[in-house]
Amino acid sequence: MAKLKEKQELFCQNYFITRNATKAAQAAGYSEQSAYNQGYRLLKQPDIQDRLKELESEVSTGLDVIISTNCNTCTYGQSI
Repeated sequence: MAKLKEKQELFCQNYFITRNATKAAQAAGYSEQSAYNQGYRLLKQPDIQDRLKELESEVSTGLDVIISTNCNTCTYGQSI
């Protein structure tokens, strides 16, 4: 994956939390007037899509560890 620019990384992190491209673009520093278009454009970029998948994977892996270490009756891979 190519290295993202600072604004792109901020967009990814904010989009991951809010799931709103316009708000994520504004939080990343894009102007209020262009945030809607920038958010749409960014979501279509393969590098951005890859980063969002990576963030999802990081959280998913972290949750698996928390569940397996904090739940004596649960086993890895089972839903709660």
